[in-house]
Amino acid sequence: MGEIGPIRRWLPGSAPETVTRTAACAVIDVDLDSPDPGRGMELVRSFAEKSSIPIICVLDYSAEELERKLRVAKIRALGAAAISRPFEPSDLIDAVRNKDDQAFERKAVEHGGAVGLGVAAAHGMLTNIFRASRGGRPVPFDQVKVKDVVIIDALRTSGIKAWLDLVRQHHNATYRHSLLVTGVAVAFAQALDMRIEDQQRLARAGLLHNIGNALLPLDILENPDVLTEQELEQVKKHPVLGYELLVREGGFPEEILACVRHHHEFLDGSGYPDGLSGLQIPDLVRIVTIADVFCVLSEQHAEKSRMAVERTLGVMESMIGKLDGDLLRAFRTIAWDPA
Repeated sequence: MGEIGPIRRWLPGSAPETVTRTAACAVIDVDLDSPDPGRGMELVRSFAEKSSIPIICVLDYSAEELERKLRVAKIRALGAAAISRPFEPSDLIDAVRNKDDQAFERKAVEHGGAVGLGVAAAHGMLTNIFRASRGGRPVPFDQVKVKDVVIIDALRTSGIKAWLDLVRQHHNATYRHSLLVTGVAVAFAQALDMRIEDQQRLARAGLLHNIGNALLPLDILENPDVLTEQELEQVKKHPVLGYELLVREGGFPEEILACVRHHHEFLDGSGYPDGLSGLQIPDLVRIVTIADVFCVLSEQHAEKSRMAVERTLGVMESMIGKLDGDLLRAFRTIAWDPA
């Protein structure tokens, strides 16, 4: 359970407003076989009324079927989710993640404007892709490209700062990174006056570039600690895993497949998985790589000031020779104003 975030336990009677100051989600045990099953429902109602965090209710499957169905209906009416015993830890993790994803998407829509709609559209597409990949279900290309115009319009209308500010509120590091890369890649393409078709390609590539992560163990993918050498080697498999997944699916254009497989390649041949160099690396891949490196480095800074951006760009400029120097100089001209 630890991979979904810090876990805290509270005693019955804890005030929801106190609990939810430090929690991203509440899991409430509703014992239908207790002498007073209504007490659990009162706690659920109290949390729903006094907090905005996702709520998951755990029910005992052995309870009377009609009673259980009634409780589930009431729980869902309060905006909470319900799972029944017996369950696997992964079932609870999935329930927590689903509620967290729904909460973020709702927050994006409520934010309003083009950026809210764009981030919500990108997030919905991204979560559907990752869930389908983890579950062995199809990931058709038509599903991926359906919302790219909304994403492009959001960045053109609201700008990159609004996109970054909203996306950084997401709790899930994997989804957050892919959304950040998508926004940065498209904003960069717009600054370069690239054709709308290329902006669409970059929106799709940004969302899909780390799709191989969907096939990695969650305890490695979201481990907040320093990874071991063995774990790092597993993580480095994600470009090939993602590429092979999309090739099996069929219908994905070569330029998207190249971005998925080669976004960790460097011009000097020191990248992975294939050690490509120079002209072997297409322009769209170079742009996604710059966006990816920028997002990884900038997320390491707790503060998101102009100074932090300058430090990030300074590190990237020291990588000229690995990264495309002309593109990197153009990248600096984007009107970053994250303060």
